[in-house]
Amino acid sequence: MKERGGVLGRTICIQHTSGGTRLNGHLSDIITDVRHGADVRGVLESLGYTTKMDNVEISNTGNLVVGQAVWHVSQSLAPPNIEFKGNDY
Repeated sequence: MKERGGVLGRTICIQHTSGGTRLNGHLSDIITDVRHGADVRGVLESLGYTTKMDNVEISNTGNLVVGQAVWHVSQSLAPPNIEFKGNDY
């Protein structure tokens, strides 16, 4: 999802299941916006949680956008909390 007021001045949202099945939105919109420097955020609606993605890349084939949230590498979900693991990797 791109922040409002970003490069193209709009918010784009693509929603998918935890297994990767697309529920709504278009990947082509995200790819276009990322190519123009848009911010990308990951959202976990069930927890009301969002984070900005770092190191956002588009695959060589142009059919995948990936991002890493570097401040969240060692976190895990232990309901109702988000906890840090002992070993980052």
